[in-house]
Amino acid sequence: MAKTMTKYQLEHFERKVMGIKQPRTITTNNKPKEIPSSAIAEPEKPTLLEDLANDQCRYPLWEDNEPKFFCGRTKYKHYSYCMYHVYITIKPKEKT
Repeated sequence: MAKTMTKYQLEHFERKVMGIKQPRTITTNNKPKEIPSSAIAEPEKPTLLEDLANDQCRYPLWEDNEPKFFCGRTKYKHYSYCMYHVYITIKPKEKT
């Protein structure tokens, strides 16, 4: 008598046979709790996109008709922004 697989077992078997890894879970524990003075002390280095290095912040600094400069500070961990811009873009909303 053939044993039938559950949906979960079948998905697990297919991933194993095809060599597909489990999907990664994303954690948000890397966000700084407060802005350290070192993040604020480092000056912005306005840089054009084509001049940015891989380790520089890509936070846009322009308004409508200005040249397209980006922050240029050192990136924070795996984010595309520096610690200051990570904090101001993803900080939790204050409760009222």
